[in-house]
Amino acid sequence: SYAMGDMTLGLTSDNKGEADDVTSFSIAYAMGDLSLSATADDANGWDASASYGAGDISVSYATDENSEWHATGSYALGSGVSVSASTDHQNISIIGVGFTF
Repeated sequence: SYAMGDMTLGLTSDNKGEADDVTSFSIAYAMGDLSLSATADDANGWDASASYGAGDISVSYATDENSEWHATGSYALGSGVSVSASTDHQNISIIGVGFTF
């Protein structure tokens, strides 16, 4: 991998034991509170994600070549209380409230 300021580039090759070699390229970039990343390989696989976190709020989203995506978010309400939610490609949605004592 090679870091250039806020960007990191990566290149890997792996034969995964006895299988064919798989070469993949990755890129990650941080822009303040926003982070982006992507990975692709020569076996038609890829992943992409984005996340944002500032103060009391954070959100993230990720997907891949199979359209298997998921999204999450959380917000700190103060006094040790936070609310979080997530959903994904299987139509599963979860909302929760957390308490820290």
